[in-house]
Amino acid sequence: MEYTFKNKQDTGLIILKLNEEKLERYFSETKDDSSLYSIAWNRGNKQIVTIDEIAYEFGACSVLPIMMSQSFRFQHPSDIVLWQFNQEFYCIANHDAEVGCVGFVFYGPSPTMFVKLEDEHTGTMNRLLAVFEEEFLSNEDIKGEMLRMLLVRLIIQITRLAKKQYLGTEAAYEDKFNIIRQ
Repeated sequence: MEYTFKNKQDTGLIILKLNEEKLERYFSETKDDSSLYSIAWNRGNKQIVTIDEIAYEFGACSVLPIMMSQSFRFQHPSDIVLWQFNQEFYCIANHDAEVGCVGFVFYGPSPTMFVKLEDEHTGTMNRLLAVFEEEFLSNEDIKGEMLRMLLVRLIIQITRLAKKQYLGTEAAYEDKFNIIRQ
């Protein structure tokens, strides 16, 4: 199933894909989807994800941020929930540097950052997914703003977990990350 929202005022776009039999993107400067940031959530067993023709193990109950212009394909796409959005939809100047498009999730300490979800986080993700689906089905005029807020919440949740898993508690790592990002 695929849900899509295009902003009427600009070219902002957000897509939610789930239970898809085919879920892949091959880089092409002419294809619209190569300009989308992606966040993949593996709700099934561990599987192989191929990013830019390099195979990685994508653990069960894990989240994977994927940069725009990266190619990808999943071994078991029907187990993946995929959020995709373009810069016009989310990456605006007034977003906090930590959760923006040049923030920790997309420009973290590892080029391919797998974020493991514990049971309590899986429940949070399931509830958030249900609200996303509900919002995509609504016909409200402010639907785009609500989807943007939900995306912010998703990115904040992933950022919190990723920072704990990849940085631990040392502030020095965060300072180094800020220098690299700048």
